[in-house]
Amino acid sequence: MHQGALFATPPTATVAEARECFARAEAISPGDWLDNRVALAQCSKALGDAAQAAVWARTVLDSPAHSASNVRAQVDALSILRQVDPEQAKVLDARKQV
Repeated sequence: MHQGALFATPPTATVAEARECFARAEAISPGDWLDNRVALAQCSKALGDAAQAAVWARTVLDSPAHSASNVRAQVDALSILRQVDPEQAKVLDARKQV
């Protein structure tokens, strides 16, 4: 058996292209999948757009968590927010303690 036949060419998409795909999915079905919004926050952060990363992270945190997957998405979003906007994250942490 030829070993090369088992492997395809690795994907070559960029982070910017990935963000475009996640944005299109969000436009088709806004808010249906919090993990998609986390991915948008991660891509924005990776592209150096901290303000947009914070916006996407906040949309996740402001959404109700109806499942374990949603709770994990919110944990991830808070982690991103702490990295891109620590002051905003502190405000959210303080509200949770009240």
